[in-house]
Amino acid sequence: WEQRNHVQPHVVYLSETSTVKVGVTRETQIPTRWLDQGAIAAIVLARTPYRRLAGEIEVLLKGFVSDKTAWQGMLKQRSPEADLRRLRLELQDKLPYSLQEFICTDPEEFTYHYPVLEYPTKVVSLSLDKEPRITGQLVGIKGQYLIFAGGRVVNIRKHSGYDIELSSS
Repeated sequence: WEQRNHVQPHVVYLSETSTVKVGVTRETQIPTRWLDQGAIAAIVLARTPYRRLAGEIEVLLKGFVSDKTAWQGMLKQRSPEADLRRLRLELQDKLPYSLQEFICTDPEEFTYHYPVLEYPTKVVSLSLDKEPRITGQLVGIKGQYLIFAGGRVVNIRKHSGYDIELSSS
């Protein structure tokens, strides 16, 4: 598995989640990775033939842009604010000449909207380990989170493998 994963094309991207972040994913994971992270906008900065090279670019760029998503901030209502095209141009100039060949010259910028009726003002994280029965009105889905009325949220990815039953009344 490691060898097969090593030679798959990867991308280095900028996405706007809680703030702008730099990240790496397999090219085949676009847009799934961005949607999982709750990105409201995303753009590819570089394409590489394998993961390690994409990781080197990410490490160089995370000195200028975060590589983390603040999940509580991502769950709050926001409109895209960053100019990802401009930032992409600024950041590609920070890369050494040896990595310039991997820069995407004219990538498409993507924007995403999520089915959310009510965004939390204060986020309250729920866990099926502590609360095996969660009730309430489902008011949205953003990224890998189910959002319930009152700002209560469940990271559904964290609970993969659980046997979950949803019902409506």
